[in-house]
Amino acid sequence: PHARIVAEINRSHVGLLPYRPHPSTERCRPTKLFEYLAHGLPIISSINALWDAALQQHQAGLQMDFGRPVDGPALIAQLQRGAFYPAGAPAYALWTAEGKKLWLFLDSLN
Repeated sequence: PHARIVAEINRSHVGLLPYRPHPSTERCRPTKLFEYLAHGLPIISSINALWDAALQQHQAGLQMDFGRPVDGPALIAQLQRGAFYPAGAPAYALWTAEGKKLWLFLDSLN
């Protein structure tokens, strides 16, 4: 259930988007990205220009190559130094406006 997902996000320190590079995800934004943004969870994502734009816009996290070895202590230090979401979590990530548009569209079909 979605409430359980939100509860786990709220218990977490960082959200991971470790997608392997693939044409099917290159131009898409995973739902998890919006969930993490909406709840102000710092994000570590795979390298993807589209996702990086959202991360940079909201100072929401960083990108890394999950296929390479990671210096754990350096990564932790980088996360601890981060000032994530200085303007707060973006309201658009909850899709409130899009939900209204969807209901209007569905109502127009009757």
